[in-house]
Amino acid sequence: MSTIIGVDDLRSSLPGKSENELQQIADEAEALAAAYAPCLFAASFDPLDPVNAQRVASFKAILRRAVAYDTAAGHGAVTTTSVRADAFSKDQQIDTRQRQSGMLFSPMQVEALRKLCPPKVRDLGSYSVPLGMPGL
Repeated sequence: MSTIIGVDDLRSSLPGKSENELQQIADEAEALAAAYAPCLFAASFDPLDPVNAQRVASFKAILRRAVAYDTAAGHGAVTTTSVRADAFSKDQQIDTRQRQSGMLFSPMQVEALRKLCPPKVRDLGSYSVPLGMPGL
């Protein structure tokens, strides 16, 4: 069961989906996002705390966009354009029917999710050696 993003958060992005489908999508999106933003799922994290409001809002925005993009992927078309220069010509084909690489998040979304939970160990440069595990 998802804890941060819910059916109401996804309803406007995914019209026509049933309550069960939206709940399943929310659960899957949160499960995948937990690998990149683990601090949001720590036992000590309170999503209702005003201090965490910006993190929660950013998290919801990233998940809504990722889910909407992933759902819309596959509904595109194949476009062919020709470029001519004197006696030479080149055809370029763009296929927007393909889904992403099988994962829900793009590299930019993964980076944004990781920024929500920065490591607590400070990076001191190339000659530093962090000791211990970073806290969550």
